[in-house]
Amino acid sequence: MLRAFIQHLHFTKTERFGALGLAFIFCLVYMAPEIYHRYFLKARKTDFGAFQRFVAAHAADLGIETDSLQPAKQPPAVFPFDPNTASAEDFERLGLSEKTAQSILHYREKGGQFRKPEDFQKIYTLSIKDFERLEPYIRISAKQEKWKDQDYADAPRPAQYSGGGYEKKYAPRGPVDINRSSVEDWVKLPMIGEKRARQIINFRESLGGFLTVDQVREVFNLPDSVYQMILPHLVLETKTVHKLNLNTATIEDLNHHPYISGKQAMLIVRYREQHGAFASVEDLKNIIAFKDQAWLEQIRPYVGIE
Repeated sequence: MLRAFIQHLHFTKTERFGALGLAFIFCLVYMAPEIYHRYFLKARKTDFGAFQRFVAAHAADLGIETDSLQPAKQPPAVFPFDPNTASAEDFERLGLSEKTAQSILHYREKGGQFRKPEDFQKIYTLSIKDFERLEPYIRISAKQEKWKDQDYADAPRPAQYSGGGYEKKYAPRGPVDINRSSVEDWVKLPMIGEKRARQIINFRESLGGFLTVDQVREVFNLPDSVYQMILPHLVLETKTVHKLNLNTATIEDLNHHPYISGKQAMLIVRYREQHGAFASVEDLKNIIAFKDQAWLEQIRPYVGIE
């Protein structure tokens, strides 16, 4: 019986050739589409120009960002730059967005200044990646100590020329309270004109109030020689300061403070969003990036919770 079964499975020579031919035909049919597309079908290019022009013209209505339709941009250039003087075009050449470039210009127009490379982080729209990429190329110009007549044409001179000599300018009758003084009070001091007086007051308002007389020297572009000249007339009778509420302040509010950079402001708000309201100012120590104890002590008097 087994022998009969084996004989039943035996193929003749003709049947074997037929089976092989059929297998070859099956393989040929299976491979035909791939061979056709690879060796015989020519690639056709589709022109999407008309579609892109349509989308660009109606992007606002369609809610589509046209940047995604533009060809890939060349890698941004890198070159030494001073963030206090660079133009919007310079920032865009460095690879920053138009929005970030305008934020930098707006920050400068409001009196903001970059005293060290780290201050560039005060621009909250500047990503950490862009800051780390550009930091090695930041060049902050040294302070100009000499007094420029075109900038302080209205400032009273320490001495006025009269005939054969100089007439001495007398010191103000009373001290100047740095936390309550007005522009009129400041211009009474030697070497202080209206523009410089407004810079001091703007810095005081951004700070929230002075806690020490020595903080006046932090006003941008205030030469140390001028500070030493007015120092004997400065007093601090009012130490009340305005505190930023850590639980309600926005990134813009925090970044506006001279002691808080844009990166630090973003970290504070992100921590609040993830962990809830701050229970105390001490909670700032829970933010891993805030390892500088000196900085934490510096801002402590200017922040609080309600």
